[in-house]
Amino acid sequence: MTEKTGLAAQHMENCTVTPEQEEGVWLYRVQVTNGSAVLGNEALDASLDTDASSQVGLFSLPLPEAGAMTAVYQHKTWWLRPAFVSGPEQVPERTQLLLWQQKGEYWAAVTGCDGVLRGDFSGETGGVTLSLSANGCPADSNSHIVAAVHHGADPYVCIKEMVAAVCRRLGKTHMLRENKTFPQMFRSLGWCTWDAFYHKVNEADILKKLQQLKDQQVPVRWMLIDDGWSDADYPNRKLKDWTADKEKFPQGLSHTVKVAKEAFGLEQVGVWHALMGYWTGLAPDSPIFRKWQDKLVHRGQDDVLEPREETYFDFYNGWHSYLADKCGIDFVKVDGQGSGSLYYKGMADYNRSAGGCLRALERSTDAHFGGNLVNCMGMAPENLWLRGHSPVARSSDDFVPQVPRGFREHALQNSFNTLLHGQFYWGDWDMFWSSHVESRQNSVLRAVSGGPVYISDPLDGTDPINIMPLVGNNGRLLLCDDVGVPTADCLLTDPRSSKKLFKVFNRYGDGYVVAVFNLDEENETCCGTLAVEDIPQLGGKQWLVYRHFAGSCTPLEPGQPVELTLEAQDAELLLVLPRRPGGQILGDPAKYLSTWVVQSQQVEGNTLTAALAACESFLFVAEKPVSQVLVNGQAVEVTPRAGCYQVPGDTGPMAVEIAFGE
Repeated sequence: MTEKTGLAAQHMENCTVTPEQEEGVWLYRVQVTNGSAVLGNEALDASLDTDASSQVGLFSLPLPEAGAMTAVYQHKTWWLRPAFVSGPEQVPERTQLLLWQQKGEYWAAVTGCDGVLRGDFSGETGGVTLSLSANGCPADSNSHIVAAVHHGADPYVCIKEMVAAVCRRLGKTHMLRENKTFPQMFRSLGWCTWDAFYHKVNEADILKKLQQLKDQQVPVRWMLIDDGWSDADYPNRKLKDWTADKEKFPQGLSHTVKVAKEAFGLEQVGVWHALMGYWTGLAPDSPIFRKWQDKLVHRGQDDVLEPREETYFDFYNGWHSYLADKCGIDFVKVDGQGSGSLYYKGMADYNRSAGGCLRALERSTDAHFGGNLVNCMGMAPENLWLRGHSPVARSSDDFVPQVPRGFREHALQNSFNTLLHGQFYWGDWDMFWSSHVESRQNSVLRAVSGGPVYISDPLDGTDPINIMPLVGNNGRLLLCDDVGVPTADCLLTDPRSSKKLFKVFNRYGDGYVVAVFNLDEENETCCGTLAVEDIPQLGGKQWLVYRHFAGSCTPLEPGQPVELTLEAQDAELLLVLPRRPGGQILGDPAKYLSTWVVQSQQVEGNTLTAALAACESFLFVAEKPVSQVLVNGQAVEVTPRAGCYQVPGDTGPMAVEIAFGE
C-alpha cells in the first residue's frame, strides 16, 4: 500500500474498482460491469442460498506482508464471531472485518452493505478476495463504496476512523453510535423469561418469579416476556394473531403487565417478536393471515409479507399500537432480523428487503415505544449497515446455560464482534443466570460491556452475589462509558490456546475497567499481565490498579506491568485509576465499579477530604502513614489491606477526612 494508490485491487471479475482516499482512509468504489451476471451459480432459485452463491462480481486485495490476523466473520445466518488465522489465505468466507499488524502498525479492512451491494472477504494465496452480492438480484450500473482499509498506531482509532469514513461517503453518519443516545431504561437491571421458562412461559410463573426477586431484594426494573407468549402455531413456527396465548395468559397480556408494574414496581415491560411476525411468517387460515393475505408472498414453504417498507410499517404499526395502547407494553425485542434479506433473495435487493423491514420497524417503535427496541439475530452486514438510528443490538449468539463451558465462546464473540458492531450499537451481551457454574465470569463480563444487563434466572435460581456488584445502592446499574473490547495485546491471539489470560476493557470516568478471564481450553492455570501498552490511552500517566476479588491495589508504570494469575474458568475485575498525589479514595469494595460512590475528593497538605455516597465500607490509598479517618465527624477504625486501607461507611451521604502523618 502507498499513500497515493492504496492496496491495489487485482483480478477483477465483472467489475471495475477505483480506490479513493478520505482523511487517510482508503475507500474502494466498485461499479459492476454486467448487473445481471451471477458468478459461480447455476441454480439460484430459493430465498435461503448463501451470499456466495449470488456473486455479481469480485476482486482481490494483495496482502503479501500480513501475518497473524483476526477476522470477524458471519459464521451463521444471524451472527458474527472471530477467527484467529496465521495468514490471509486462512481468512474465512463472509468475513466483515480484518485486523493485523504490519511494519509496527495496525492495519484494518472492513466491508459492508450499502443497500445494493454486500461485500464479503475470504482468503486466497497472498491476500483476500472481496466478493459482491446483490441478494440474487441484478446490480445497478452505479458505483458503490464496498470496502475500506486503514492503518495506524492505535487499532481502536484505526477501526473507528475507517468505519466513520465509509459512513460519511454513504451519507449515514447518523448510524454511528457516537451520534446516538443510550436508552434510559437500560440503565436499570432487567429480567427475561427465556431461559427461565422457554416456550412454557405463562403469567402464573412470571408473577412467582417476580415475587422471588422482590423477596431477595434484587432491583429488577424491567422485564422482557420472551418467545412463547404469542398466539402462534408453535410446531410450525408461524404467527396466528397479535394477541397473547389464552391458556398461558388467561386474563390477557395487559393483566400481567399491570400486576408486574403495580405489585412489583417494574418500570417497563417488553415483549419479544420476530421480524416476520413469527419465525416462519404467518399461519395459513389464521386471523392474522386472513387480515394480511392480500399483502403476502409465498416463499418456499412460508407465507411472509411482501418486501415493501410501507407494508411492513402497517403491520408493525398495527401490532405495536395494540401492544402499547391495549396491553401497556413499553418496548420490544425483535428477533430473526437476518431473515429480512434471506426470504427475499432473488426477489428484492438488500435495500428493499432487509433495509425496508428495518426502517419500518424503527418507524413503528419510535411511534409507540419511544424508540425502545432491542435488535437481535441481525449481525449480517445488511443489518449492521442498513438500520437507521436504533442504538441497541445483540452482539453474540445466545447464552445457553446447558452448554458446558459456553462462556468462552460467549466472551470471544461479544468482545471481538464489538470492534465492528460497537461502531454502530451498544451491544446487548445477552442475558445470564446468576446461579450457574459460570455466573462469576458472566457477571464480570457484563460489568465491562457498557450495554444492557439482564438475568434470565428460573424459579428458585437467583444468587444476588453475582448481581449486586453490578448495581449501585440507588438500584441503578453501574455502567461503563463506552463499549467493551479486547485489550491490544489480546487482539491477534486466541486465548483458548495461547496459555495467556484474556482481557476486555472499557472506559469509566477518568479511568478504565478491565475484565480478566482464563479461557484456556485445557482448563489449566494461566498467567498474564496488565501493561501500560495494553490500552493506548494509558501512556504518559501514572496509574493505580485495584483488583476487585483480590481486594488489593498496586501501581502500574511503564516497564512494570501488573502480574496476574487465574485458575481455570476464573475471572478478575481490575479498576485502573489515575494516581492522585498523596492519596485517593478507591470506593465501595462491594461493587465492581467501586468509585461510583466518589462525588468529590481532594488532597490539601496532609489531609484528604471527600464526599461519598452511602456504602457499607470504602477503600482508600495513602502515600504517607494514616493518623486518623473521620466519617461525618466521627473517628472510625482503619483496617490495612494489600496496598490500601478499608474503613466502615455510613447509611447516608458521607463527609470524609483522612489525615496523614509525616
